[in-house]
Amino acid sequence: MHFHHDSWVEIYDGDGKRLLHQLGVAGSRHSVAGSAPLRIFLGDPTAVELDMDGHPLSLTAPGKVKLRRFLLDGDGHMTDVGSAEEH
Repeated sequence: MHFHHDSWVEIYDGDGKRLLHQLGVAGSRHSVAGSAPLRIFLGDPTAVELDMDGHPLSLTAPGKVKLRRFLLDGDGHMTDVGSAEEH
């Protein structure tokens, strides 16, 4: 993960182990490893570039998303589990 702007991030692995739980500060990079699926929460998905094993993943979702919660499986497929739309 590479943060262009500050954003809250939480990542848990498939066993429920907390891998990352903090404010990702602009300019910082973080790597995590854990069993799939990863459960990811981003406070501002527009602030983050995400890649899996060197392959970029799109965090773009329909509409204006302020928060994003999703599962990331071992093949890089994302499944939204909830989000909050901007008003």
